[in-house]
Amino acid sequence: MLKTSSWVAMVISSVLLAGAALAAVQDLPEELYIKSGMEKQIQQVPNLIGSGFEQALLQDKNLQKMNRGTMVAIKGLIRDAFAAGHLKKSIIREIEAGISQDAMQSVIDWLDSPLGQKCTRLEESAVTVEAMQAIQQFAMQLEKIRLPPSV
Repeated sequence: MLKTSSWVAMVISSVLLAGAALAAVQDLPEELYIKSGMEKQIQQVPNLIGSGFEQALLQDKNLQKMNRGTMVAIKGLIRDAFAAGHLKKSIIREIEAGISQDAMQSVIDWLDSPLGQKCTRLEESAVTVEAMQAIQQFAMQLEKIRLPPSV
Protein backbone atom coordinates (compact mmCIF):
# COMPACT_ATOMS: atom_id res chain seq x y z
CA MET A 1 0.00 0.00 0.00
CA LEU A 2 2.81 2.38 0.87
CA LYS A 3 4.57 1.65 -2.43
CA THR A 4 1.37 2.37 -4.39
CA SER A 5 0.73 5.67 -2.63
CA SER A 6 4.36 6.70 -3.12
CA TRP A 7 4.12 5.82 -6.80
CA VAL A 8 0.84 7.79 -7.15
CA ALA A 9 2.38 10.78 -5.37
CA MET A 10 5.39 10.64 -7.69
CA VAL A 11 3.16 10.49 -10.79
CA ILE A 12 1.05 13.40 -9.56
CA SER A 13 4.17 15.43 -8.79
CA SER A 14 5.55 14.70 -12.25
CA VAL A 15 2.30 15.76 -13.91
CA LEU A 16 2.18 18.97 -11.87
CA LEU A 17 5.81 19.79 -12.69
CA ALA A 18 5.25 19.07 -16.39
CA GLY A 19 2.15 21.28 -16.34
CA ALA A 20 4.07 24.08 -14.66
CA ALA A 21 6.89 23.77 -17.19
CA LEU A 22 4.41 23.84 -20.09
CA ALA A 23 2.69 26.90 -18.62
CA ALA A 24 6.06 28.64 -18.30
CA VAL A 25 6.89 27.88 -21.96
CA GLN A 26 3.48 29.14 -23.08
CA ASP A 27 3.91 32.34 -21.05
CA LEU A 28 7.18 33.33 -22.78
CA PRO A 29 5.51 34.83 -25.88
CA GLU A 30 3.08 36.80 -23.70
CA GLU A 31 5.91 37.96 -21.45
CA LEU A 32 7.94 39.05 -24.47
CA TYR A 33 4.91 40.85 -25.90
CA ILE A 34 4.40 42.82 -22.69
CA LYS A 35 8.00 43.50 -21.67
CA SER A 36 9.03 44.61 -25.15
CA GLY A 37 6.42 47.36 -25.06
CA MET A 38 4.43 45.83 -27.90
CA GLU A 39 1.32 45.69 -25.75
CA LYS A 40 1.26 49.44 -25.13
CA GLN A 41 2.27 50.18 -28.71
CA ILE A 42 -0.44 47.96 -30.18
CA GLN A 43 -3.03 49.63 -27.96
CA GLN A 44 -2.19 52.89 -29.78
CA VAL A 45 -2.72 51.51 -33.30
CA PRO A 46 -6.47 52.26 -33.54
CA ASN A 47 -5.83 55.82 -32.32
CA LEU A 48 -3.01 56.32 -34.83
CA ILE A 49 -5.03 54.97 -37.75
CA GLY A 50 -8.06 57.00 -36.66
CA SER A 51 -5.94 60.12 -36.39
CA GLY A 52 -4.59 59.51 -39.89
CA PHE A 53 -8.14 59.18 -41.18
CA GLU A 54 -9.12 62.44 -39.47
CA GLN A 55 -6.14 64.21 -41.10
CA ALA A 56 -7.10 62.77 -44.48
CA LEU A 57 -10.63 64.10 -44.01
CA LEU A 58 -9.24 67.58 -43.43
CA GLN A 59 -7.02 67.49 -46.50
CA ASP A 60 -8.97 65.50 -49.11
CA LYS A 61 -11.94 67.24 -50.75
CA ASN A 62 -13.38 63.92 -51.99
CA LEU A 63 -13.39 62.45 -48.49
CA GLN A 64 -15.09 65.59 -47.21
CA LYS A 65 -18.01 64.86 -49.56
CA MET A 66 -18.77 61.58 -47.74
CA ASN A 67 -21.97 61.56 -45.76
CA ARG A 68 -21.73 61.52 -41.98
CA GLY A 69 -23.04 57.95 -41.69
CA THR A 70 -20.27 56.63 -43.93
CA MET A 71 -17.62 58.50 -41.93
CA VAL A 72 -18.95 57.11 -38.67
CA ALA A 73 -19.02 53.60 -40.18
CA ILE A 74 -15.41 53.91 -41.37
CA LYS A 75 -14.28 55.10 -37.94
CA GLY A 76 -16.00 52.09 -36.37
CA LEU A 77 -14.39 49.73 -38.88
CA ILE A 78 -10.97 51.20 -38.10
CA ARG A 79 -11.55 50.72 -34.37
CA ASP A 80 -12.73 47.12 -34.88
CA ALA A 81 -10.19 46.07 -37.52
CA PHE A 82 -7.25 47.37 -35.54
CA ALA A 83 -8.48 46.35 -32.09
CA ALA A 84 -5.56 45.55 -29.82
CA GLY A 85 -6.98 42.13 -28.90
CA HIS A 86 -7.07 40.96 -32.53
CA LEU A 87 -3.60 42.26 -33.24
CA LYS A 88 -2.22 40.73 -30.05
CA LYS A 89 -3.42 37.24 -31.00
CA SER A 90 -1.73 37.50 -34.39
CA ILE A 91 1.50 38.82 -32.91
CA ILE A 92 1.64 36.11 -30.24
CA ARG A 93 1.17 33.45 -32.96
CA GLU A 94 4.02 34.99 -34.98
CA ILE A 95 6.28 35.10 -31.93
CA GLU A 96 5.50 31.45 -31.13
CA ALA A 97 6.13 30.37 -34.73
CA GLY A 98 9.21 32.42 -35.43
CA ILE A 99 11.25 32.69 -32.23
CA SER A 100 12.75 29.81 -30.30
CA GLN A 101 12.15 29.48 -26.56
CA ASP A 102 15.84 30.13 -25.89
CA ALA A 103 15.83 33.26 -28.03
CA MET A 104 12.66 34.51 -26.32
CA GLN A 105 14.24 34.00 -22.92
CA SER A 106 17.40 35.81 -24.02
CA VAL A 107 15.39 38.77 -25.26
CA ILE A 108 13.31 38.84 -22.07
CA ASP A 109 16.50 38.78 -19.99
CA TRP A 110 17.80 41.79 -21.96
CA LEU A 111 14.45 43.58 -21.66
CA ASP A 112 14.69 43.14 -17.89
CA SER A 113 18.04 44.97 -17.86
CA PRO A 114 18.12 48.72 -17.12
CA LEU A 115 19.00 49.47 -20.76
CA GLY A 116 16.23 47.19 -22.06
CA GLN A 117 13.69 48.85 -19.77
CA LYS A 118 14.82 52.32 -20.90
CA CYS A 119 14.56 51.34 -24.59
CA THR A 120 11.08 49.95 -24.00
CA ARG A 121 9.93 53.16 -22.28
CA LEU A 122 11.28 55.23 -25.18
CA GLU A 123 9.56 53.01 -27.76
CA GLU A 124 6.27 53.19 -25.88
CA SER A 125 6.38 56.98 -25.63
CA ALA A 126 7.17 57.33 -29.34
CA VAL A 127 3.93 55.75 -30.57
CA THR A 128 1.34 57.99 -29.02
CA VAL A 129 -0.80 60.15 -31.31
CA GLU A 130 0.90 63.25 -29.89
CA ALA A 131 4.38 61.87 -30.56
CA MET A 132 3.44 60.93 -34.12
CA GLN A 133 2.06 64.43 -34.71
CA ALA A 134 5.31 65.92 -33.40
CA ILE A 135 7.30 63.65 -35.73
CA GLN A 136 5.15 64.73 -38.69
CA GLN A 137 5.65 68.40 -37.83
CA PHE A 138 9.38 67.86 -37.58
CA ALA A 139 9.39 66.08 -40.95
CA MET A 140 7.55 69.01 -42.54
CA GLN A 141 10.15 71.39 -41.10
CA LEU A 142 12.92 69.26 -42.56
CA GLU A 143 11.26 69.40 -45.98
CA LYS A 144 11.42 73.21 -45.88
CA ILE A 145 15.17 73.25 -45.37
CA ARG A 146 17.04 73.83 -48.60
CA LEU A 147 20.24 71.91 -48.83
CA PRO A 148 23.06 73.18 -51.02
CA PRO A 149 23.57 71.21 -54.24
CA SER A 150 25.92 68.31 -53.79
CA VAL A 151 29.45 68.81 -55.06
